Amino acid sequence: MSLLIQLVAELEIVNGEMLLPETGCGDDGHAIGYHRHWAIREAINAAQAQTLLELQVKARAAEIELERGAEDCFGLGSFLELSRSLINNFKEIQPAETRLQTAG
Repeated sequence: MSLLIQLVAELEIVNGEMLLPETGCGDDGHAIGYHRHWAIREAINAAQAQTLLELQVKARAAEIELERGAEDCFGLGSFLELSRSLINNFKEIQPAETRLQTAG
């Protein structure tokens, strides 16, 4: 399993935990979850998607951030930066036809 797939799977878990009602952890528990959520998104942003599946899971990370209503946040794990990274990765993936032509 690729690093991107692992990271997005972890993000899904953390995101789900953050959506649960308060468990008595108070602000400290929420802050820990928030910082973990952000750190995972930064790692996803930095990872290069090289396949269609990796592009899809990276897009899911951006979607999770958008669903959180955090489109006005800025930084490496923000919706904007995840989207930029996704676009750049998409542009760098060569279609199979091009790879075949350059290999021959």
